[in-house]
Amino acid sequence: MTRVTGDSLFARLEEAYRDHRDRLVTFAAAFLGDKALAEDVVHDVFAMLAKEPERMASIANPGHYLTVCARNGALAVLRRKKRRGGIPPAADDQSPPTADPAQMASRTEENGTLLRLVASLPDDLRAVLTLRIWGELSFKEIAEIGGVSKGTAHGRYVQALERLRRALARGVRDE
Repeated sequence: MTRVTGDSLFARLEEAYRDHRDRLVTFAAAFLGDKALAEDVVHDVFAMLAKEPERMASIANPGHYLTVCARNGALAVLRRKKRRGGIPPAADDQSPPTADPAQMASRTEENGTLLRLVASLPDDLRAVLTLRIWGELSFKEIAEIGGVSKGTAHGRYVQALERLRRALARGVRDE
């Protein structure tokens, strides 16, 4: 049996940070509607692992594990906000810079609209949608996390997409 050293655990943690940080921030921002707060959640996940590096030795799939940790951290923030009566602010723009300011303004508005619509979904639908799209998890993994069947996870995903399509269609007609 190979002994895992502290240095190799920190190296694995550093690699996981490089490989998954951006995706986890985007994922948490979809729950929270706030990129800065999402960055704090992801930072807290890695800080917890840095305090207990031996956890890295037992993690078979770091991407899956980190996604679950980021989800749990985001949900904890939402619970705290709900208890205090706080409403999450609008999402920050995450669009890439462009030479055309009109295009950039349009993307900013579209991203904000989409993230607000995702944030307005019921918790069970929002969780499945964000785990699938931003968490990049399979329906089997989502089902395990949510304690539901694979079919239920898939059904919630389809329902979430349909609600988003209807909301976006209404928005286009309203303009």
